[in-house]
Amino acid sequence: MPPRAISRIQAAVAAYYGLRVQDLTGRRRTRHLARPRQVAMYLARRHTNYSYPAIGRCFGGRDHTTVLDACRVVERQARTDPEIARDLARLEVALRSESGGALAAGLAELGREAALLAGQVAGLEARIAGLMAAEAGDG
Repeated sequence: MPPRAISRIQAAVAAYYGLRVQDLTGRRRTRHLARPRQVAMYLARRHTNYSYPAIGRCFGGRDHTTVLDACRVVERQARTDPEIARDLARLEVALRSESGGALAAGLAELGREAALLAGQVAGLEARIAGLMAAEAGDG
């Protein structure tokens, strides 16, 4: 069983991304699980004093180099990807300010809002691509 601080981070990240904690600690490496898992590892390292090996053990026995790589990837992506930066900011505020069920409920709502916005952005991108294609065909 992970220490309380890491369990809290895992629960918060799982709720935010609409996953189960078991998804973060399991063996599956699909993209929709890998990114939240990396974020959770990063937050565990940033907000606790646990070592890379200890954090790896809390995430399904992963090697310390996996945790180190996750932290580096998230740090790099936070500088270049506004979506990751936004997710981290929301999660960090929630981890500092809320506790228990209110945290999970609030993060789940933010996760739903983020998914809705991502869908709207994808729709707008498709409309723009269609308009550009139509314009290219007219010209």
